Amino acid sequence: MRFIAYPALLAVGLLVAGPALAEDNPWAPKPKSEKAEEDKPKEEPKAGETAPLPDEEEWETEDSAPAGPKAAPGCPLALDIQTEGAFVILDGKIVGKSPLDEPPCPEAGEHTLVVQKDGHVSISRTFVMSEAQQVITVTLTDEEESGRLFVTSSYEGAKLYIDGQDAGLLPWKGSVAPGPHEIKIVDIKGKERKKTNVLILKGETKTLHAAPPKKKKLTAGKLHWGYITGAGGLAVAGGVMMLAGAIAGKKHHDEYMDFREEAKAGVYDGEPVAKDSEMKNKGKALNGVMISGMIALGLGLAATGALFPFTDFTAGRVEVQASPTGGSVTVSF
Repeated sequence: MRFIAYPALLAVGLLVAGPALAEDNPWAPKPKSEKAEEDKPKEEPKAGETAPLPDEEEWETEDSAPAGPKAAPGCPLALDIQTEGAFVILDGKIVGKSPLDEPPCPEAGEHTLVVQKDGHVSISRTFVMSEAQQVITVTLTDEEESGRLFVTSSYEGAKLYIDGQDAGLLPWKGSVAPGPHEIKIVDIKGKERKKTNVLILKGETKTLHAAPPKKKKLTAGKLHWGYITGAGGLAVAGGVMMLAGAIAGKKHHDEYMDFREEAKAGVYDGEPVAKDSEMKNKGKALNGVMISGMIALGLGLAATGALFPFTDFTAGRVEVQASPTGGSVTVSF
């Protein structure tokens, strides 16, 4: 009877505990569907495309690197991704999740950096890798709280600066926090071409375009404003010359009168005749300066008055336009 009971109890135990043991067994065969999913090769992003974001669990780490600018040893490029948990994508390939443990150090040349996170507006930066030290700072804004900015330029190789930070080469599109922002355009030679302030509202999209200046043509029958400017300059120079001659002449006259008194009293230490001749010649020269200034002042005023009705004051001036149009602003300079 015992020989029959023991096998029966063993069979019942295996039936109860078997499924649980099978789940914990690492060598147990996996279902075909799971095995096929694991063996399926991962698709690589095509050139110019952003890599698909992986599952959050794939990038979770127990010890995250501290926030702040990160650079690989000996690399001149430092990345400061100020939004935690954002995916950092360089030239279409994911390099990590912020804060980065191993920052990238791309080869020399132009590269595109994309930072994105669910619920936030992605930001793209185009930069040129060189031996010069550079820090790229990126802060993502919540989709519901941000504004959008699109900046283009007719200047070849122009670079954009937002609030003093290098945003990358133009054209540029990205999200910015609502509020006022300083926009600066620098050409390929490093010369500042335009600096302006724009106000970005919540949920608003604004477009800025930087173009070479357009000069107005001279109105038919009118004179260029440069002529009247020259006439006015002549009048100003004449007035300054006349005033300087008058002040110097008054001082010289007082000195001459003092000399005459000393010579008359016989207390002058020197040759009075030679001194008298010298001071008279100086007085004549100062009078000539004052008279020349008066003549220049008169001619300048006369020419300014005569040219005024025939002058086009807008000819050759640079047009600067900053007019909002349908939620966008176009700046020409």
